[in-house]
Amino acid sequence: MQENSALTVQHFDGEREAQTIARFQSLQAGQYWRALEEIPQEGISAGTVLLILSVRLVDDKPHTIILRPHPLQFGTGRTLRWRNKTGQAQQAWHGFKEHRFLLLDFLSLFEFEPDHEAVRAKEVAQIQTNMARLQAEMVEAQADPGRMNAIVEAGLREARAKTLVHTPRPSAQDLDEDSEEGVAGAAVPQRLSRSTDLALPVSQSPVDPSIAAIATGTLSDALETGITDQKIGALRTAAQQELQIATIKASWIQGKAGEISSELAKLTPFFDEKAHAALAHTEEVRNYVGELLDGIGSLNLYVGEDVVVQTICEGAGAPRSEPLTFVQAKKLMDEELAVFEDLDQRFDFDSEARFFNALRAHPALIEQIFPTQRCVLVMCVSRRHIDYGDTWTNTVRNEENAKVFMLVRNGQNIHRVFSPVESHLGSARLFPTKADDQSMFFRGIDGTKIRFEDVAYSDALNAHEKHALHYKRFLILAAGLDHRLKLFGDFHDEGESLAFVSQRFQDRWCRFLHDDDASSMLDGGVARPSYQSWIDAKNAYLRPGSRVLCQWRDLINPDTAPGITKRTYRDHGRGFTMTANALSPMDCVVAYKDGCDVCVDVHVQIDSYRSDRQFNAKVRVSKFRPNYWEHEEMPYLVLDAVEPEDLRWYIHHRNTRVNHLSYIRFFKRALKLVEAERAAEEPARQALLQALNDGCVGLEHERPALVHRAVIAWRAAHRGKPLPHPQQKATAERRRLLNQMFSLSREGMDLVARVQEFAERQGYAPLRLVLSGTSKHVLYASPKEGECDNRLLPHAWVHRITLTHTKTRFSEVSRKWALLPSKAASETTQHEWPGAQEWVRDSNFSSFERKQEIMGLCERFEQSVAPFLSTPDTATFGQMAADYLFALRDSLDTSKTSVVLPVLAFPIALVSHKNTGEMGYLCIANRRGYRLLASLAPDDDVSARYIRDIKRLMSRSFADEERFQDFWNRARDIRSDWQLIELDVCAFSGESPYIKAQAIKSVSQAARPPLSALMADWYEKWHKDASRFCRIWHPEAHIDANGRLLIDAMLGIEQPQGYCPVHARLVTYSSHSRDEGVAAPQYARWLDVAPIDSELPECPRPEIGIGMSSSTSEYLNRAEAIAAMTQTETSRRSLLVPSHERPDAPQPPQGVERLLIIPCEEGL
Repeated sequence: MQENSALTVQHFDGEREAQTIARFQSLQAGQYWRALEEIPQEGISAGTVLLILSVRLVDDKPHTIILRPHPLQFGTGRTLRWRNKTGQAQQAWHGFKEHRFLLLDFLSLFEFEPDHEAVRAKEVAQIQTNMARLQAEMVEAQADPGRMNAIVEAGLREARAKTLVHTPRPSAQDLDEDSEEGVAGAAVPQRLSRSTDLALPVSQSPVDPSIAAIATGTLSDALETGITDQKIGALRTAAQQELQIATIKASWIQGKAGEISSELAKLTPFFDEKAHAALAHTEEVRNYVGELLDGIGSLNLYVGEDVVVQTICEGAGAPRSEPLTFVQAKKLMDEELAVFEDLDQRFDFDSEARFFNALRAHPALIEQIFPTQRCVLVMCVSRRHIDYGDTWTNTVRNEENAKVFMLVRNGQNIHRVFSPVESHLGSARLFPTKADDQSMFFRGIDGTKIRFEDVAYSDALNAHEKHALHYKRFLILAAGLDHRLKLFGDFHDEGESLAFVSQRFQDRWCRFLHDDDASSMLDGGVARPSYQSWIDAKNAYLRPGSRVLCQWRDLINPDTAPGITKRTYRDHGRGFTMTANALSPMDCVVAYKDGCDVCVDVHVQIDSYRSDRQFNAKVRVSKFRPNYWEHEEMPYLVLDAVEPEDLRWYIHHRNTRVNHLSYIRFFKRALKLVEAERAAEEPARQALLQALNDGCVGLEHERPALVHRAVIAWRAAHRGKPLPHPQQKATAERRRLLNQMFSLSREGMDLVARVQEFAERQGYAPLRLVLSGTSKHVLYASPKEGECDNRLLPHAWVHRITLTHTKTRFSEVSRKWALLPSKAASETTQHEWPGAQEWVRDSNFSSFERKQEIMGLCERFEQSVAPFLSTPDTATFGQMAADYLFALRDSLDTSKTSVVLPVLAFPIALVSHKNTGEMGYLCIANRRGYRLLASLAPDDDVSARYIRDIKRLMSRSFADEERFQDFWNRARDIRSDWQLIELDVCAFSGESPYIKAQAIKSVSQAARPPLSALMADWYEKWHKDASRFCRIWHPEAHIDANGRLLIDAMLGIEQPQGYCPVHARLVTYSSHSRDEGVAAPQYARWLDVAPIDSELPECPRPEIGIGMSSSTSEYLNRAEAIAAMTQTETSRRSLLVPSHERPDAPQPPQGVERLLIIPCEEGL
């Protein structure tokens, strides 16, 4: 119970003094409180009296008040609507199971109701009064025939009224024809009763009492009176009338019984509330006793009930001087074992035997996990979520993987301890961090002050209390393990055993290792990058000649190896399948350059019933995109600059091993390779070091680093070849290594000034001076402004100048354009000038020379297309025809099922995709080059021979003359078969203007020609769409000042006769409502026509229950648009009528023509 004292508030106003006294009622579960005002968001009306079910405490103070809904509302869910403080309408569903209020809100909205019993008695009495009234009405009606007859009459009138509404009125002619039956009463309108599904008369003629008696009597009585057709009809009418009367009586009685049941059901929640009120009064006592019982139950941990201890290793114990260390951080079984064994994603709790066997087999694993010889730590199998393919299985097995157990080490003795306490099973660490505990430094808890209720688990505890509770229970468990089993060995005085839980004991005999608390750790030295950053840095050395360790399953995908993969376009799996599999899962290979890509070769085999052929497949390593295709582990690592020390650090670093599946097995393989290389190089390295010592080159402590740097550069420059053997002292390669080490020493650093002087004489700004793997000095210098080619993309290349030097000056040996690398293992940087990093750029072009070649093809458009625009002489035409026939033969070989024709294409612009960097041409192309060449033939004989050669090549597809003629005379485009297409820059081969149709791609709307015949209009439409996601370059000669293409006149393309483009919108309204009163409008379909540069009007919004659809098309002119629509609507027996002829129809805005589409019969 929460007691509150009286509060007195005094107000002073001049000489007068006003005193206000407010009295506060104690707050306790089981009390009844009255709402002072309406609370619409909770569905509570003003004056409603509600029961307090519970008072939730925070820091021993009331925080949340839980009320039981009113008995008439309890369990009746509904949607509540209200307005918030700003006046906005709100709504929410309320199930009326409970009402929750914060303390201050509750006190402002409710007041204590001492007379709650009288309030509830009054509410119950009102329900009982309603029940008595309903019962009296039902008894009175059954006892009073007049009352029941009135009810029946009212039911008959209601039925008659409904029937008259739904039954059509008979015509006068019908009444005349059926007048005799109407008098006899045989044609009575009928309807189906929902309850009986029988036809019931709703308009009765008076029934003869004798007929009614026969209808309700026996069969023998009816036969004795004599049966006629008219009497049978009368009997049927009388029987139906009696059925209807009986149905009305039964329905009325059933309805009253239902009302009584409904009122009776309202009483149940009132009685149920009394039980909850009695239970609520005991809330505080029940909670306190429950905490005591839970606390007493925690002593089971001490006696070892449900505590399982498993022995893993046995041997000598730890020295007595070794204190007991409690390790804070939770260890992960799979992440610890991954250092010693290769694990995959299937490792889970079923595989824990591998871990325990490894503990017995690898003493180093024990030292890795346990920091001291006597310690306690917590561990679980894995933190990973493993997909087992089934939701239920995932939940159960992943919970088992996450269950925490304790590992105890005492020298060579290792035990596993399972505790049944839920806080132990899911603990994140053994004891709290500074952030969890909010204290300066956790050093244990004094168990002598723990009460039973302190170790009772409660979900109401805050984070600090939960961490403290976890350790309190652990302390009880540890004390039991020491007292009962001596599991920690001999580490304290004999008389101290029973004081295990005291703070004094923990301070003297225990240590707390805070290895999971960053605030309590010392600086660990030089910070290393994350393993992924380190991998990215090493892979940045990828160059032709680099040694690359490849994991083929993760490296190969449709981007890197399209030749041995096939996309599946399915929503499951990896998105592709392998058409050939690598013979080895992992290989170390040497990279090479192929066009713009850095590639490696993989030895694969086709696994199919048709073939088992083995071959080398190309894998484009530089095309690999992280996180695009699914891969579980590292795809590749460039070994040029990898040090074994770095690999060992990442393998053994515990925080990095969180991602052990993605890298650790790969790193262990890389470590073996690098260590093997180091062992093989050791004699050569020692010989080089001895040479430096003999020559006194460099400082003594710097000489091993000089050897190391020279070896890395030499091996990268020589495609990973082994170092020259020490016995080969006179070889040129050994001399280069010695020269390189000398140049890298302090004696070689005075060259920088002379190199800078050389660059300034040439007019260049020096960027970087390097020593190549062949022991040559190379200078990277920025280009002059006039040398830069900034078309389409900024200039990215610098001058790479190979130098030679005498004692006094440098001179140039050779130079070339090159990208300034961010890192290159084959080059050792001797000096870098300011501003060099600004020139570390990339380019979509493979080289400076390739950029000139690609752009030159666009600049030569006019001279390339000129031979196809005029009639050549016979010799020239013969060569042109031979070129086409060769391209045709090559294209036909690409498909055995269809005719694939070569495409005549001439680039006019260059395109670079902003996101992917892919390069492509925009071309003026002709897909029917065979017909274009035929039109250029000098005479008929030459043309006939040319056509005969084409027909011979196509004989497989066009066996008869008629089919070939259909193919030849296929409809021409209004542009004389010229069109815009997009191609990859690699589509052209040699000097031929013909490309294969498979090379055509579309990155924009270029494949959709406009109505206009002009290529300039098509280009404008294409450019507007493509410029959103592409960079576009075109020679200035092809475009005018307004950006329009200037090639239509050259190609002889003009607008067709009658060109006046329009767009037309067909609008249709239709009724989709089930309500018969909702019908489509009278004018439900029309066609709006307007010039192409004018906007069509918006369609009027339809009424509720009416659907609307529209479609828009473009036409060369108005006549074509109307003709196309007329042809369609004539087949549907509809007419097109101008809207101005129908004034009652919706009219269009000015400048738009509207044609109403109406049925033919309405248009007559």
